[in-house]
Amino acid sequence: QIDGAYIISQTEHGLIIIHQQRAHQRILYEYFKKNENIKLNSQKLLFPETISLSKKDIAEISDIKNELYNVGFEMKIKKDCIEIHAVPQQCKNENLQNLFDEIIKEQEVENSDLKEKFSSRLCKTLSKSLSIKSGKKLTQEEMRLLVIELLKCDIPSISPFGLNTYFNVTTKEINKKFNKC
Repeated sequence: QIDGAYIISQTEHGLIIIHQQRAHQRILYEYFKKNENIKLNSQKLLFPETISLSKKDIAEISDIKNELYNVGFEMKIKKDCIEIHAVPQQCKNENLQNLFDEIIKEQEVENSDLKEKFSSRLCKTLSKSLSIKSGKKLTQEEMRLLVIELLKCDIPSISPFGLNTYFNVTTKEINKKFNKC
């Protein structure tokens, strides 16, 4: 791992340099997309977390309640807040207030009633919010699993936001740098 942001792995033709956050976003995005019509596993919270929202935001969350349930959120919607009882398994110490603010913001950006577009935006928002951040030190096993999972993706080379997740450096290119033919 370099600079807490890149993973370098050897391939049969040289090296692959992976941007860990973008790679994890791609993995999470494809996971959520492939399972969008299936209720995903949740992890129950020891104590429900309450998030205060405006009436408008409560209405937005009510409109997408089923989609949120399918990705793993279990909640009660009240007049001025939502009470979260379970979260997707990928939520690790997430600030749920920030996560829901981001979901609402994305919902308002396109303000489209098309479920497919919304579902894709929700998957992007979750992948961005729940991904491993640049700067996080990973163990050898975590890096190995990230590389394996990335290469299993349908589109491993591009993040859900259109950015490269990795690039290759061939042995030939390395040899050129050292003036070796």
